[in-house]
Amino acid sequence: ENNLLKAIEQDEVEVVQVHGTDITPAMVCQLSSLLKKNKSVKKLEIINSSMSNAGAFFLGAALRVNSTISQLDLSGSSIGNKGLEHIANAISTNNTLEYLGLSKNGIGALG
Repeated sequence: ENNLLKAIEQDEVEVVQVHGTDITPAMVCQLSSLLKKNKSVKKLEIINSSMSNAGAFFLGAALRVNSTISQLDLSGSSIGNKGLEHIANAISTNNTLEYLGLSKNGIGALG
């Protein structure tokens, strides 16, 4: 994981895939702080993880300022309605995002 974070920090990677891991909100916070400055990542997948709505809050902060991510898939990441709210608020000011995957997130009628 440290190699991945280093590659993101140095703008050396275009696709970031985190599948089936117990990614904590603190890990998403660290990833998000790098994505705020990153100019190379175009596709971000955090799939079947335990990111939760707290992680979605941090990721939303990155999406507000990131200008390269065009594809984001958070399928199965347990973000729920509150996490969706964080992401929706962020992408309302993001002009780059073209695809957003949110299946299997426990999003109800309120989301």
